[in-house]
Amino acid sequence: MRKLSFADLDADGVWEVRGHDTFWTLCDGPGGLEDTIGKIEKGNLHTKGTRACANGKKVPMETRYEPQEGSIAKGMVVEHVEGKPFRTLLFRISR
Repeated sequence: MRKLSFADLDADGVWEVRGHDTFWTLCDGPGGLEDTIGKIEKGNLHTKGTRACANGKKVPMETRYEPQEGSIAKGMVVEHVEGKPFRTLLFRISR
């Protein structure tokens, strides 16, 4: 299961993305915690940061979040982890 939180906590245009996974391929097994920050460029949120895997491994990440229905703050978002072959369709479940 993948859970993400997107917020511009300081209203400064810098978005913080925090995530949790129960399993993540890049961690080679049990999931971990994601901690990235970024800005919206050309309608997409671009973030950089790290994934702290449950096995102790640290994985650097660059991710692009592409909104499918308006802005990042609304609806569905496609997550693209840069340099990796998979995409994830994310659905907003709460404010």
